[in-house]
Amino acid sequence: MSIFLIELALKERANAFVQLEKQIDEFKPLPLDAFQDKWQQMWDQMRPLNVGMSDEDLKRFIDSQISEGYSDQWQLINTFIQPFSAEAVAITMLSHALVEATINAVLADALGYIGKPSLFLILDKASVKDKWTIGPQSFLSNYAFTKSDALFERLSTLCQRRNGYAHSKITLLDEGNKTIVSGTNPSISFSKQQRKLLHRFLSLPYELHQNLLKQIEDRSLRFRLKHILRKV
Repeated sequence: MSIFLIELALKERANAFVQLEKQIDEFKPLPLDAFQDKWQQMWDQMRPLNVGMSDEDLKRFIDSQISEGYSDQWQLINTFIQPFSAEAVAITMLSHALVEATINAVLADALGYIGKPSLFLILDKASVKDKWTIGPQSFLSNYAFTKSDALFERLSTLCQRRNGYAHSKITLLDEGNKTIVSGTNPSISFSKQQRKLLHRFLSLPYELHQNLLKQIEDRSLRFRLKHILRKV
């Protein structure tokens, strides 16, 4: 039941992310003259403080500040950085949770099926990556999932991102501005590459599951494991 709930939550995030992407793609920034009130506010604040600057020079300076501070890119980032970041974190955490829940269920069910349930207590101590690469060998002698596989690369990236969020650390500098502790600062952007990565995270639990199922020759076992994920 817990796997179903994680799947359900991840599906909700997938739907929300598609809608968010649509909003980003259809976003139309405001023209700079829409920020005239900001321009006037800067003028009112700066004119008394810059008595040595001519009106024309100050106007040009404020124009440049408004142009840079309210550019199309700034408006895009300012509008979507919070919801996009929230979705990125949620998708990463939920995908990792489903990846781990799936392999735990696979190992427990398969080992019970072959009469070696006690092995699960040993395998359960392994990392998520080891569970997927080595764990199935406990009931599939010919199971293959190597570190050179593109699927493994995506799994590694997911684990790295998830750990960065779950075990976040600040960056600590000494008085000479040298790094004492390297923090965890996963980058967030609206780039096509970043968005593509999140879509890969959404599909990764199912790709890993299918990669395992196609290597199972025992039809009864394959049927048992096939229904661990429901694709809600």
